[in-house]
Amino acid sequence: MTVERPFHDAPEMATTLAHDIAAHLHVAASERGAGSLVATGGTTPAPLYRALALYEAPWAQLTVTLSDERWVASDDPASNEALVRSTLLTGAAGAASFVSLKTPAAHPRDATGTVDAALRAAPRPFDVCLLGLGADGHIASLFPGAAGYDGAMNATPNDPLVQAIHAPRAAGAADRMTLTLAALLASRLIIVMFTGAAKLAVYRAAKAGEGASPLNALLARATAPVWVCWSLEGGS
Repeated sequence: MTVERPFHDAPEMATTLAHDIAAHLHVAASERGAGSLVATGGTTPAPLYRALALYEAPWAQLTVTLSDERWVASDDPASNEALVRSTLLTGAAGAASFVSLKTPAAHPRDATGTVDAALRAAPRPFDVCLLGLGADGHIASLFPGAAGYDGAMNATPNDPLVQAIHAPRAAGAADRMTLTLAALLASRLIIVMFTGAAKLAVYRAAKAGEGASPLNALLARATAPVWVCWSLEGGS
């Protein structure tokens, strides 16, 4: 089920979603003793992370991981882990466990087994999976045409939860580790958030079934609720 949630502006979207995500994580910890959040990179979610970090959530019972990661050092400005650690895992929220998608391996293809094992040890299904949206309809690091893309899109729940990706035109780094589409879909709640009219048009096209983008596939195959959240303010 897709639920559209337009917001007046980006700050309203960030504060409202932070409240809603915190509520979902509280329920997870209360009902199951543990919860999990899949975070995403980019500039759009940073205000949400800062707002979420202020909530008195049961952080010690929660695990945070990423939808995808550039194969760079974890303190590199291009690192999604660096973003999450500096905006979300601060103060009381620092008590949450974190599962990194980056290892010391030279290439992400050499780390698939290690990362898969770490993710399978985390609370699953993921309670909340947060995703951004690219202008080409990509989510996580599922870039159409990239090396590894077909494997990530066609993986089953029994396959590794992650796939190495090589996307030469992707910003930040060509080599990446991404959750597969099956891994993303195995979430209790999926939130796609973006800003700007251009990305709203991408979503509208995917909703109408136009093209074959990763977002199309997510919307078509999701059995869990998918909140599509946007603000026309900005264009990131």
